[in-house]
Amino acid sequence: MLFSLGCGLIIAHIGVYLYDLANILEFLLRFIFFLSPIMWSHENLDFPYMWLLRLNPISILLGSFRSCILYGKSPVYLYLFFLCMFSCILIQIGYKLISKYEDSYARIT
Repeated sequence: MLFSLGCGLIIAHIGVYLYDLANILEFLLRFIFFLSPIMWSHENLDFPYMWLLRLNPISILLGSFRSCILYGKSPVYLYLFFLCMFSCILIQIGYKLISKYEDSYARIT
């Protein structure tokens, strides 16, 4: 949820200036969804760009849920910590963007 909040704040700022953001986001979210290990696992794949798939934040969360629920193992807390820190940085960037440019947004009263 922290990651979604951070991305949402940044996208809310960009969406004011970029009118076709909905189309771009629709494509990007579908692309990220198909790169997420929902029906497959990272252990089943082996190719040179595997590190790129592991950068997907959804794959970190799904891998943690999978290891807890299916395998009864503890998740890798280091990955979750990095995801949390990255999410907090995104929230901070989004909040600063909105705070800095809030006077240039259209006011609806």
